[in-house]
Amino acid sequence: MLSQGSRIRLLLLALLAAGACATRPIPLPPAEPAGEIAAQTVRRLEALSLYPDRIDRRMLVGALEALEAAYDPVRFEPQEQVGTLHVGLRGVSVPLDQRLDPEAFRATLGAALAFVKTELGPELSDKQREEIEVLALRGALAAMDRYATIISGRGTEDFRIRFSGKLHGIGSRVGRRDGDLVAIRVFPDSPAERGGLRDGDAILAVDGTSTRPLTVGEAVGQIRGKIGTRVVLGIQREERQLEVEITRGEVTVPSVETKSLGDQLGYARIFQVSRTTLAEFREKVLALGPIDGLVLDLRGNSGGSMLAAAGIADLFLSGDTIVRVVGRSGRSPRQLRKRTRATSSVLFEFPVVVLVDPGTASAAEILSGAIQPLDRVTVIGETTFGKGLIQRVVPLVDERLIKLTVAEYRLSNNRVIHERGVVPDVTLYPVSSERLSPLARVPEGAIPYVRSTGTEDDFPIEAAAAVLLHGLAAGTREISERSTAIVAESLGALDINWDPDDASYAEQLPEPLEIIAAEVGLTGGERSEILLEIRNPNPFPIASTWVALDSPIPFLSGGLTAVGTLPAGGSALAHFEVEPPEGLSAEELEVRALVASGAHALHEETLTLSFRNRPVHLEIAIERRSDPGSEDESIAVTVTNLDPRDSGSLRIDVPGAFRTLEGLEAHASESFELPLSGEVSFVAITLLGPGVWRQIQVPLPETRTTIRPPDLEVTTVRRFGGEEIQLIARAEDGLREGWIRLDGEKERYERFNGARAASLKIALPHGSHEVSAWVETGDGVAILDARTLYGN
Repeated sequence: MLSQGSRIRLLLLALLAAGACATRPIPLPPAEPAGEIAAQTVRRLEALSLYPDRIDRRMLVGALEALEAAYDPVRFEPQEQVGTLHVGLRGVSVPLDQRLDPEAFRATLGAALAFVKTELGPELSDKQREEIEVLALRGALAAMDRYATIISGRGTEDFRIRFSGKLHGIGSRVGRRDGDLVAIRVFPDSPAERGGLRDGDAILAVDGTSTRPLTVGEAVGQIRGKIGTRVVLGIQREERQLEVEITRGEVTVPSVETKSLGDQLGYARIFQVSRTTLAEFREKVLALGPIDGLVLDLRGNSGGSMLAAAGIADLFLSGDTIVRVVGRSGRSPRQLRKRTRATSSVLFEFPVVVLVDPGTASAAEILSGAIQPLDRVTVIGETTFGKGLIQRVVPLVDERLIKLTVAEYRLSNNRVIHERGVVPDVTLYPVSSERLSPLARVPEGAIPYVRSTGTEDDFPIEAAAAVLLHGLAAGTREISERSTAIVAESLGALDINWDPDDASYAEQLPEPLEIIAAEVGLTGGERSEILLEIRNPNPFPIASTWVALDSPIPFLSGGLTAVGTLPAGGSALAHFEVEPPEGLSAEELEVRALVASGAHALHEETLTLSFRNRPVHLEIAIERRSDPGSEDESIAVTVTNLDPRDSGSLRIDVPGAFRTLEGLEAHASESFELPLSGEVSFVAITLLGPGVWRQIQVPLPETRTTIRPPDLEVTTVRRFGGEEIQLIARAEDGLREGWIRLDGEKERYERFNGARAASLKIALPHGSHEVSAWVETGDGVAILDARTLYGN
């Protein structure tokens, strides 16, 4: 005779088995193959891609994972020979052959797209149905080549402009500031400048049509047009409203900016490398007149035309290889020159200092790397991005473009740039004045300097000028002494001795130091102390020791404390006072503890601190407003803190406008208006807390709405055999659906069918993981939560 408990357990097992049978995947129903764009994509890959060995199952997996990322109910589980594509509670099995046959790929992708569109039904807009195949193909390309993609819509025109450096329009960069469409930069000698448009002008109307309802892309589309046609812009300049009439023309987008630095030194910054950059660079540098040296600034330059970059390098080189192209099996692809050599003539013979940083990439790396071997050239800054690949853009159907990696480039002496970058001759190490902790781990040989946050970083330019005026050795010594004095003064105020030439033990320690953290539980709004014990197991003392905390979380970053001399075989204590902000937070926070002796890094460890999470409850009221007889619309927003404690910072967004609140006091409200522009589907309220980012999405109402977002908890719980991530959600008006992602993969999705409370769980593997969770209520209010969790 079975006990009552045993009968209940058997019943539960039977129900689970029945549920598993009900949701067991069926074979993927056949449907029309994917369209011509999919066929063209595979053909282009087979003919041109540098990676023909990657044209395999990973493309189909990438396509279906792109659908998973785009649509909440979609989840894809790839296995070795077959995958399961879920939409809601329905699942189908998808064959995953290792070899990708073009026709089989089209057939399988077409069937998968048809299944997703059928199951999502009215959840997909007409525009989404039109673009779903392109979305999937972008995922397929990204899975085999991180730089490959399909370009469509306005992106096609923007790409052509960036590559050619020319457009048909008025010659101004525009964007939104506080809801207004603003002329951010009017190009010199452009139709816009000749017509009277100035930097900072708010563009209220284009040919009498208000710009307020338009997205930036839609407004740009109306401003651009055929050469010789006119456009009238209604603008506001300070307190005046006026109209400017501009005749559209061919506009060359400036890519080079030059100026004199004095002392017969010139400065040239190249923002991007387009087809026109070579001529522009030559003309503008010559216009500087006779100079004794040039600072060539390539910081933040993401590249562009390889041929233009090689052409600029040729102005400095004589007779050497500038760049060599290596394609499949070591051969150069057709239509690409195998080797570009410098001509025998040299236009610019003066010394050059090239400034680079991690944002210097591709064509800009060709330029900096090609001229670096010259004795009169010095590269200063940080190691560059390391993109040594060549992309080719070819047309697809429906005015789309496909960008593919077709070759790798090598510099003279077969130097490889890809994933290595250009290593500077003089390495700089910038540190923010608001976060000095990275000074505890300055790389050997680098020159650290303190830069003020929010200001232009001019120190690299000053360093370049010193090298040009005094030579490499003397110039480097001068800037090093200058930066050391500033660093020493900044740290000296904290009783930290910073002297690169004075440290009791600058070599690698025979025995590593140990850092022991006392147990501490942090709570938002309450001052706490972090206590670290630094143990020295070595048989000698270490003088001038100091400890720093470093973390992307502001209240845990930048703390510095001097501990003096670490005794041989002994220890010292480091105290840090912190005050975590009120509001949302992750329950575990990581911080790096760094130990240094003077200017020499000694040791670092990652510590995990526990945090008591106390998010506040909000009430959000949104009212839609419009002016009689006007197309302009806005929303009035009121955010109320319902709890007896302060909130953290909030940001409220609609396309083109936002409002930031540093925090709401207990039971306080804040009201404001935001303009509406373009297509707006929801208002986003973002809460930022230590280690977590959370966004509440409220559908834009026809008139007005007042909502209280659902409660959402994302925690870790210990179970037999390991740990789990647990999502718990509650909503008075019922929950519709939810999911959890682990490191970008959607591990669990479930429809809640109006339940007021629901939960989801997935296993948490060992180590650090990026976790995101999503829940949506019956009336369309959603919460997206993203954080890092740590499995023990």
